[in-house]
Amino acid sequence: MFKSCASQKVIEYNPSQCLDWLAVQTPRNKLAHSWVLQNMENWVERFLLAHNYPRVRTSAAYLLVSLIPSNSFRQMFRSTRSLHLPTRELPLSPDTTVVLHQVYNLLLGLLGRAKLYVDASVHGTTKLVQYFSFMTYCLISKTEKLMFSGYFMDLWNLFQPKLSEPAIATNHNKQALLSFWYNVCVDCPENVRLVVQNPVVTKNIAFNYILADHDDQEVVLFNRGMLPAYYGILRMCCEQSPTFTRQLASHQNIQWAFKNLTPHASQYPGAVEELFNLMQLFVAQRADMKEEELEDIKQFKKTTISCYLRCLDGRSCWTTLISAFRVLLENDEDRLLVVFNRGLVLMTESFNTLHMMYHEATACHVTGDLVELLSIFLSVLKSTRPYLQRK
Repeated sequence: MFKSCASQKVIEYNPSQCLDWLAVQTPRNKLAHSWVLQNMENWVERFLLAHNYPRVRTSAAYLLVSLIPSNSFRQMFRSTRSLHLPTRELPLSPDTTVVLHQVYNLLLGLLGRAKLYVDASVHGTTKLVQYFSFMTYCLISKTEKLMFSGYFMDLWNLFQPKLSEPAIATNHNKQALLSFWYNVCVDCPENVRLVVQNPVVTKNIAFNYILADHDDQEVVLFNRGMLPAYYGILRMCCEQSPTFTRQLASHQNIQWAFKNLTPHASQYPGAVEELFNLMQLFVAQRADMKEEELEDIKQFKKTTISCYLRCLDGRSCWTTLISAFRVLLENDEDRLLVVFNRGLVLMTESFNTLHMMYHEATACHVTGDLVELLSIFLSVLKSTRPYLQRK
């Protein structure tokens, strides 16, 4: 069909209808199934990646799904841009797994060609969404994640600089790529090592354009989907490599994220959770640490505490203040830094707001925050005792 003259004309004029019809036929007709499977090289790139109409790309994705001889696999598929797929171990038969791997391998092989479709001025910002969504859906076990390993550099060369650097507020191709990359690394340290052992990648992975426009709902929704995947990848890398952790902790874009994203936990809950996970990794100490590493941690805490004391509004950002100080204030030196930089004023503002809400707003359950803030406040005040008698 994809090669014959008549079928070429039909599919040129009605690609979506043709693909949809084939998606219905392949599960019930062995001849159609065999024919579509054997001709994937003739239609997958053309209709799943290159075609200008999203409806056609979605139809191509559903046709790929229909090739997998498993009712549960087909029924669970949704062409979506969500980040975290539910953990699932679909009970696929050996024959079904062979077909899945045949399809998935072909898609992995197209990673190198996907860069032809990422120029936003020519192709827009959504051409790769269905492609990455389906590949993410194929990750039903660690086997599929390990199959990706040989194509890692194709993914990296697609992400950087074509997707990471352009100043595009909502690039859905980047979001879909990062979702796939995140999922292919979860519970697969082999794929995380591909990042931390590559000096080119570790040098550039922290450079990723992010627009923090908290008043634009479209941008907020986009960041809510993209940022947890991106910071999740960085967190997994830090968990595996102390060297990368130290390198990332001093990066300007991480300080930017702490300053511009963590005060907005209600808008970016997943991203803020990952950022505070990163913060905990940045301050974690090991028994075998060198003096230079300990000094780096000390400098990170000093820089980050000072940043929060400058940028936070105590009347509205008490949640961020509590979460940050819970991680950063580990000793009296850290607590005194708060005192010397007017941090008591900031905490007083937070306390006054929480105290008022506790007594006046019947719908607010802030007791936990109030107790935790007072606990931090007390520890900071106690740190000043040795200095009370000094001139």
